[in-house]
Amino acid sequence: MFSLFFVRVTGGELFEDIVAREFYSEADASHCIQQILESVNHCHQNGVVHRDLKPMLVGCYTMIGDNKELSDDMSGLKYLYKKYSCLSIPIKFDLNAGEFIEKQSSIDKSMNVLCTWIKNKENEDFYKKCEFITFRCVLTKVMNTPFERQDGWVICASIKNDKIYLYPFETDEDKEKQKNASDYQKRCCSWGYKFEGFIFSDKPLEKPHGNGYVPENEFNCIYETKLNNHRLLLAAEMDGVISDKEITNLEELKKAEFIEAKTSIHLDCTKHKISFGRYKSGKWWAQSFLVGIKTILVGYRNYDGLVSRLEKISVKDLTRRFPEYWSPLTPAAAANFLDDFLTFVKKVISAEEINRENKVFVFSWKPGHPVKFRILDEPCYFSFLKR
Repeated sequence: MFSLFFVRVTGGELFEDIVAREFYSEADASHCIQQILESVNHCHQNGVVHRDLKPMLVGCYTMIGDNKELSDDMSGLKYLYKKYSCLSIPIKFDLNAGEFIEKQSSIDKSMNVLCTWIKNKENEDFYKKCEFITFRCVLTKVMNTPFERQDGWVICASIKNDKIYLYPFETDEDKEKQKNASDYQKRCCSWGYKFEGFIFSDKPLEKPHGNGYVPENEFNCIYETKLNNHRLLLAAEMDGVISDKEITNLEELKKAEFIEAKTSIHLDCTKHKISFGRYKSGKWWAQSFLVGIKTILVGYRNYDGLVSRLEKISVKDLTRRFPEYWSPLTPAAAANFLDDFLTFVKKVISAEEINRENKVFVFSWKPGHPVKFRILDEPCYFSFLKR
């Protein structure tokens, strides 16, 4: 048994630092670095990215219909149809079936539902201990920032009962993309929801609706996690579980295996492989890693939205499948950037000593630029929390 202890350095300076200290020759230093990278890579392949970031399921709820009404139960939980655990079977899912459904962003409704759920849990230890309350999508955006080349983000922070609520906002570029999206691009966005309708059902062993059905209700889990000095509660919409028996309580849910569902164009050419490795793999990894999901079920489709193949991808294998875009240090770098961002948010908020709960702290980032922030008085465009 052995332990690895690291002193964090920036700018890729570890090799130069070892050589400069003259403890090793250049050749020995190179060998030392290679051993370190192999050791770190071994940790990542076994799911060890950081000593913390071990999510613990502490609660769940369902959001009902388009109005996102709170139901403090498991009524929205979905089950993977057992037939699709066998990947050798022939399939043909037409993701164009049924009505075209364009889901609108509803972060305001989702935030209000989360706040309502939290209000009923204020005596719980996980609430008392946490500093940040947020959504998985927020942390996914932040973790991918060091490697993101296309999309920026806007993340707002508001204070309520001494807790920092982090929530995303659309950037101007996001709004422009939605405004100018073609009919085909809009259909592509709906295919992911329809794919879930083909493979998940409301009860174990029950056949899915299929044929363009889109689940109306969203099942969310609340996780408690820790990163260095930061304690977080994060809400995550979950696609479904693998279980032959109906899950009826939180203790059973904690033991269940969640699975993420994704669609992708067939990776049968270099162009598609490059696009997937560069723009999707990191987001898929972070999204699943943050809540401890080990497996992603991918439905491979053609340009017409016909799914003809399923594949189960191990989340930890995403770091191996695309070595051109994943170095052995990439997962740790993502966790470190998240740590830095949360520290920065705390610092900015702490410096604002007067009337913090009536202000919104707006953090923004664009590729190639540093993270910026501004402080606005409530009420403003970026306000969300119910007071």
